[in-house]
Amino acid sequence: MKQWPTLILITLCNTVAITLLNEVIVSFIHQHDVFGRWSAIVSTLSGFLVATYQPLGLMPDIMQKLIKLFPSAYAAAAYRQIWMKDLINDNVPSQGRSELIKQLGIGLRIHGSRLTVNQEMIAMLCGGGICLVLLVLVSGLHTEEY
Repeated sequence: MKQWPTLILITLCNTVAITLLNEVIVSFIHQHDVFGRWSAIVSTLSGFLVATYQPLGLMPDIMQKLIKLFPSAYAAAAYRQIWMKDLINDNVPSQGRSELIKQLGIGLRIHGSRLTVNQEMIAMLCGGGICLVLLVLVSGLHTEEY
């Protein structure tokens, strides 16, 4: 129960960031049938972007770097840190713990250091901020077209 406020905050940060990212993507779509096709692609891709379908550590290095460009990857890593902390600390021998954490994507690594939950929330907010700037720029372009 003590983790509920953190989990809710992660959910809110992720919701804002992903909503802004989706708005940027959708702003380029002007036809209903294209939206339907794009929706199917994004739905499938989203499972890979949060390392749901395959553990992050098993993906090629370039995919791991690409995944770190999306805010939802940081939310998934933060959730994993919170939900799996006790399980890993209590049930995994210390010599294999860091490798398991790395392979499962429990806390993303930037420049060799594993991010904390707070740092991952900051990364989500930064991603949302970048999407907001892109959205403002894109909406300015669309305004000039009409």
